Amino acid sequence: MFKGERVGIVGFNGAGKSTLLRLLARIYSPTTGQLAVQGSVAPLIEMGAGFNPELSGYDNILLNGAMLGIKPREMKKKVEGIYEFTGLREFADLPLKYYSSGMYARLAFAIATEVDPEILLIDESLGAGDVVFVDRAKERINQLLERSNLVVIVSHDLAALDKMCTRGIWMHQGEVHADGTITEALHGYLTHARAIEAQMAAEAAAKAAGYAQSA
Repeated sequence: MFKGERVGIVGFNGAGKSTLLRLLARIYSPTTGQLAVQGSVAPLIEMGAGFNPELSGYDNILLNGAMLGIKPREMKKKVEGIYEFTGLREFADLPLKYYSSGMYARLAFAIATEVDPEILLIDESLGAGDVVFVDRAKERINQLLERSNLVVIVSHDLAALDKMCTRGIWMHQGEVHADGTITEALHGYLTHARAIEAQMAAEAAAKAAGYAQSA
């Protein structure tokens, strides 16, 4: 993957897409082979995984900033922007264990997107609250895309990937089946998916015919 690329990864559930992102984010270590990642990474995956529920929202902002490699002095400058975006300023001193799931997700998302990464990793979920917040989250991601040198996105929204990405990777059963332009990757994936659907339909029809004959 090279600077300036927008890489979309597609495949069925269980194909290894999210696992690949976790390897790139250094959440997982490879069991075989070697992986080299050069540059700062902002993973929009497993957001909030480093939160401490006993600490306040404010303290968790500084803690997560440190985990992202941001010095406390710099992170403190970002706090007001995070609260303005999330609307959680009045809960700054409240321990995280008392946050609702929506508040928790919004804070995690805001912290994760408050950086200027060289490499941005996105796993498609934006489960960060109500409709208004999700719309704001999408706008924030678009801004983050513009600030990132390299973007890798896992999504089932093929139309969005086709519009956003320049390169595509199609994964199946843990292996890369295609790596080229986003158009090529999507074509290969969709052709394979339709073939499987046709096979399943044929098998279902044959089974139904067998039941009818035995009845």
